[in-house]
Amino acid sequence: MTNPSEEIFSIVLENLVFGYGTKHNEQDFQDLLAQIKDFVDKKLPIEFFLPGFPIKTINKDKVLGVHADFGEYAAIKSLYETAKSISDIYAYKSKVVIMSDYHTFSDLIGGIEESYQIYHKELKDFILNLNAQEYVDVQYIDGGEKGVFDLLKYEYGGQEMLDNFEKIKIETPQRLKDFDATKKVMAKDRQQFLETLPVEAREKALEDITRGMVSQGFALNNYLKKSGRVENRIRLSIHEHPPKSGKISSDFFKKFNLQRGFIQNPWHNTVMYNAIENKFEVDFKETFLANRKESENIVTSTFQDRPWMFIKVKNVGKANTEIKLTFDKGGSDLVWETDPKGAKINVIIATECIQNLDKQFGLRSF
Repeated sequence: MTNPSEEIFSIVLENLVFGYGTKHNEQDFQDLLAQIKDFVDKKLPIEFFLPGFPIKTINKDKVLGVHADFGEYAAIKSLYETAKSISDIYAYKSKVVIMSDYHTFSDLIGGIEESYQIYHKELKDFILNLNAQEYVDVQYIDGGEKGVFDLLKYEYGGQEMLDNFEKIKIETPQRLKDFDATKKVMAKDRQQFLETLPVEAREKALEDITRGMVSQGFALNNYLKKSGRVENRIRLSIHEHPPKSGKISSDFFKKFNLQRGFIQNPWHNTVMYNAIENKFEVDFKETFLANRKESENIVTSTFQDRPWMFIKVKNVGKANTEIKLTFDKGGSDLVWETDPKGAKINVIIATECIQNLDKQFGLRSF
C-alpha cells in the first residue's frame, strides 16, 4: 500500500487550515506533515482535537440568537468532510473530537446554562443528521463537585496566572498579544453589560474579564496536557497561531473563500448567502444590516422554526414586502412560502437571485 501521508496532509491543508494558500505555503507546515507521517507509521488513526463551540455570544448584534444555526452546521460539515475524506484513503480512519469549552469561561462570558444546553443539543443533532457520528464527536470536561471553571482556575494554574498577570504580560510577548486580542473580542461580546456600568468603571471591568479569559485559557491548556486528551492527536485551534506552534489554526468556512485575513467562527458571527452575487459571507449581524442598500432585502431564513441564516436578495417589488424563506431536509433545501396575498416570488425578487437560490439550495415554492 502506498504511504498516504502526503495525500492526508493535502486534505487537511485544503479543507481546514487557516492561512494556507494566502499567508502560508506547504513548507510552513512541515511539522504537521511530520506528525501525520508519525501517526501513519504507527498505524494510528488521524485524530484531531478542537476546544471550541462554547455557546452563541450573548451579543445579539453579532448573531441571530441562542440557537446553533447554518454557521455551526457548515462548520460541523467541514470537520466531518475532512475526517471522512481521510478515512476514505486511510485504513486506520480519522476523527475530529470537539471539546466544548463553555464551562471553561462560563463565569466570564455572560451566558446561561439553558442556552448552552440548547446549543449543544443542536450541535449533536447536526452530527446525527449528517450521519457523522463515526467522524465527529462532542465531548466535555468533567469538573466534578467543583465544576469545570473552578477546577481549572484553582488546580490547573488559572488563579496563579491571575495573581501574576501584569508581570507575565510584560515578560511574555505572546501573553500580551493574547490579552489585546481577547480584550477586543470581549469588548464587543460584553458590550451590553459594560454599558450598564458607570463610564469610569468600564475599562477596569473589561480588563478584569479579559485577564480571566486569558488565565482560564492557560489553565485549559495545562489541563489538556496533563490529562492526556491531546496525546496522539493533532491539536486544532479557533485562534490564529504560527504554523510551527503545535496548534493548527482552523478555518471552518474555507469553502466560502472569504479571504478576510482573520479567523471567523460561527458562535461570534452570522452567515449570509448573498443571492445577488452568488456567494456566502460571514460577519456580524449588525454589519450586514447596516450595509444593506435600499434596493436590497435581507431575509432571516428559518429552519425548524429557528433563525438559520441571512439571505440577501434584490427587490423588484416593494422593498417592504414580506419574504419567508424556510429550510427543510436537514437545513439544506430552501422553500419559498407565499404571503397571505399569494404573491409570486418573481414579482418580489430579481430573477438572477431566484436562479442563484435555486442553484445553491434547490428553491421550491408553495
